[in-house]
Amino acid sequence: MSIAVEFGKLGGSLRSESASLQDVMRVHVSDEDLIEGLDSRIYNHCLNKTELTKLFNLSKPTFNKRLQEAVDNGVIGDPIYQNKTHLYTRHDIHNLKEAWGYKVYSDEYNSKVIGIVNHKGGTGKSTTSALLSTNAALDLDDYANVLLIDMDPQGSQGINLKLKSSENGDEEAVYITIVDFLLAEVEEDNIVRSYLDQGYEFNDLVNAAPVDTHLPNMKVFPAFPDDDRFTDIFSSLDYENKMSLLVAFREKIIPILKNKFDLIIIDTPPQDSPLTWAVLEAIDGLFIPVTPHELDFSSTANYALSLEKRFTELPNKGCNIEWYKFAAVNFNEVSSNDKNVLNKLIRGLKDNLMTAQLAQSELFLEASVKGCTILDLKKSQSVTTAKQFDKAIVSSSAFCSQFMNEIKRIAIKG
Repeated sequence: MSIAVEFGKLGGSLRSESASLQDVMRVHVSDEDLIEGLDSRIYNHCLNKTELTKLFNLSKPTFNKRLQEAVDNGVIGDPIYQNKTHLYTRHDIHNLKEAWGYKVYSDEYNSKVIGIVNHKGGTGKSTTSALLSTNAALDLDDYANVLLIDMDPQGSQGINLKLKSSENGDEEAVYITIVDFLLAEVEEDNIVRSYLDQGYEFNDLVNAAPVDTHLPNMKVFPAFPDDDRFTDIFSSLDYENKMSLLVAFREKIIPILKNKFDLIIIDTPPQDSPLTWAVLEAIDGLFIPVTPHELDFSSTANYALSLEKRFTELPNKGCNIEWYKFAAVNFNEVSSNDKNVLNKLIRGLKDNLMTAQLAQSELFLEASVKGCTILDLKKSQSVTTAKQFDKAIVSSSAFCSQFMNEIKRIAIKG
């Protein structure tokens, strides 16, 4: 059964169910909790010596000897001293893993590209994209190199994750978006074309464009409002050039990024537009977050049906899609309406729905305001109640774990 037919069936099934029924960069906490002047997002992910010894599975004497050698050889700098505790940042851990030759994600898994899609706004695509990306980058056992691509012209990922160059006030920073690369051959006043004319290589530009975050193994490809021009330019082209533009992401950009990143997650715009079509043509997997509200349920049914039509029209006919799942997000377990809609999603989607849900919690809003994900906050630093904090963390742990297990299933080597 083709992917188009599958989504047609799912849309019909869902429709049947429907018919039947601040300086926010820093978190101000006590000196006991935070080193003065250290970004809380970096501090919160530090490990002490005991935790590092366990991570690298070494005896204490062996670890201390190798750690001192790493300091002497300039692999890492001195630790952060907090009272009698020595703290090591994720950048230190990254450098140690690299220097000591420890296992990384790419040893066992192939690179995969996952699109977070839904044409309705407010379904949690950006929150879900950032959460899944950050969770994957934080996993020190798998240790994947993660890229979060923002394809939504609103540019929320760059805003919410406080990209490092903007954080440091680098007014000379140049941002190149995926849309800039896609339009390089059809747009005269194009930043990528100008660099190519100066002698730069396309591959080098693509590799240099992603922006650093607070995690050494996670980068973000930002988006900006003028990326909206993609639709206007696409509409002005003849059929042959339209098709060439739709496949450019898959054929020219994704192969370059897959050589560098293990997991690529794409946050898409809330619309069924040519920009989204280019994403659908390029991805390996499709992840569709749904808020379990009645209006969102009806919209999701319509979206599944629209995907049936869209995949039949795309150059690749959806043959690139190896995996897809729907997922309930912002789920309020005490709401009878949310429960009723979730039950309809279960009946309509069956195995195509994630069993784990992302719980509704005030912590997600707090994290967004503070320019991070919920995984970057400590309970002691949060103004959210302990109950709301725990609910968000527990549900996101199960949610992210199931997502990564699903991705590994299609990515495993051999």
